[in-house]
Amino acid sequence: MTDLSRRGFLAGAAGAAVVPLLDPPLSRAARRRSTGASTTPPARARTATTTANSAPGLPPPKPIAARHANPADLGVLEAASLLHAGLLSSGELTQACQERIAQRNGAVTFEGSASEINAWIRLYPEMAQSLAAAADARLARARAESRAAPALCGVPLGLKDLYAVKGLPVTASSKVLAGNVATGDSTAWERLASAGMVLLGHTHTDEFAFLAVTPQCGNPWDTALITGGSSGGSAAALASRMVTAAMGSDTLGSLRIPAAFCGVSSIKPTFGLVSSYGVIPLAWALDHCGPMGRSVGDCSLILSALAGEDDNDPSTDIAERPPTRYPTLPRKGATPLAGTRIGVPTNLGTPEAGPGEILARTLKELSSLGATLVELAVPGDPFGSIGPIEFYTDALSYHSQWYPSEAALYKPPAAQMLSLIAASHLSALEYLALHRQRAALQARWKATLAENELDAVALLVSLADPPARANPEVASPVTNPENSKLLTYLFSYLGFPVVTVPGGTSSKTRLPVGIQLGGAPFAEASLIQLGVDLQAHFPHFEEAPTFA
Repeated sequence: MTDLSRRGFLAGAAGAAVVPLLDPPLSRAARRRSTGASTTPPARARTATTTANSAPGLPPPKPIAARHANPADLGVLEAASLLHAGLLSSGELTQACQERIAQRNGAVTFEGSASEINAWIRLYPEMAQSLAAAADARLARARAESRAAPALCGVPLGLKDLYAVKGLPVTASSKVLAGNVATGDSTAWERLASAGMVLLGHTHTDEFAFLAVTPQCGNPWDTALITGGSSGGSAAALASRMVTAAMGSDTLGSLRIPAAFCGVSSIKPTFGLVSSYGVIPLAWALDHCGPMGRSVGDCSLILSALAGEDDNDPSTDIAERPPTRYPTLPRKGATPLAGTRIGVPTNLGTPEAGPGEILARTLKELSSLGATLVELAVPGDPFGSIGPIEFYTDALSYHSQWYPSEAALYKPPAAQMLSLIAASHLSALEYLALHRQRAALQARWKATLAENELDAVALLVSLADPPARANPEVASPVTNPENSKLLTYLFSYLGFPVVTVPGGTSSKTRLPVGIQLGGAPFAEASLIQLGVDLQAHFPHFEEAPTFA
């Protein structure tokens, strides 16, 4: 396989050494509020720490078993609880997911049809059953020996078609990589496989993760609409209850946009917290790998297995040691957010009716749980005019091995984007200047969060509902910036963490709306706890599309 590692590129890339660190740090008081994590340098390791793979607190199994008639409807935490209690086997859960795929996905195709979901580009049924059998044996041994198996053991997973799995195709949903077979595992899959997860297949991505559309997939809420992108296949598979968990990636919103449009949850971690080794890149300075699930707690359990340093990815050489376990369960009491301060930006545009309704309701929900809402004007431009050429240049550098010599193999939107990038003629000095601007904006944001003593900032993912698949250019702000309704660029550019929660479906449009909860670098634990508490009291993530 062509070298797809970040290190393989960074070793020879101009400006690689100037990817900005997340310095200067927050004030001491704000730092305590944001993370509480140790600053001890992490040990260099190829795999996550063993404590991250030990079984964390899970919800009690008996109420879960009574709530769900079909195992495919289980979330990660629910499935893990039943699996560890011996009330469900991974083989049964995997079979239920495979049957659900057969019922709801439609044909597994490269292009997709206008009336089908088509979340998957490839399925691996025999491999999945084999992994499930191994997970069941592992769980049985752990129960017999009264010890904990990994929390995720036996849970089915979908991988975005960017993640390498040794011996399997990885094609970025593009004809450019037709026939490409991975010769090794991505670090993310290596860690999740070590935790005992069961791979069902690869999910569709917008070609090479370029845009925010994934047009070959239909939105489970209305297949005439886009899923968002570029992790659209993963979001569609989750929303339609075909899989329990999924992995996506995020460069300018590719985890958060499809999560919002399909009504599921996601975590975009701090840049460098999760290794991108073995994942087909888009823009190395902005790429983030992250989990997707029904709930924030589901995503949190996966993040615990993913986070940590990787010698194969230099960006993970960070000063922060991630917690051995991120929160999965809510805090007790009627006002668990008492003392929490949440910023509400006032300068991010006017939402359309549906998203506006859900944002207002979410803010009321946060306030009812004890949070203090603080209106403020935030620095920077969320619509992508800050440093977009940096993103373009990184992408062109990688694609120069195929473009323009094999331009005809790309789909028209991807070819158009590469043509625009090639015409930008960004010099090395201009590229370095953009990195300096980025570092300055990071410092301004840290100061804003610290001065206002904010634990999080709450904002929409998109000011508008998902557009029609027949008119996807409105969701392609890279090539049509005047049409942008997305509010995801800013946190990608900053490299700061964001938890995305479904705010529920609008009474005006009957479509799901997503809310971002963003915060300071390495504030994942507090952001996740905020999301878990919110979803415990207002479980909008349980709303699902209707299927015949």
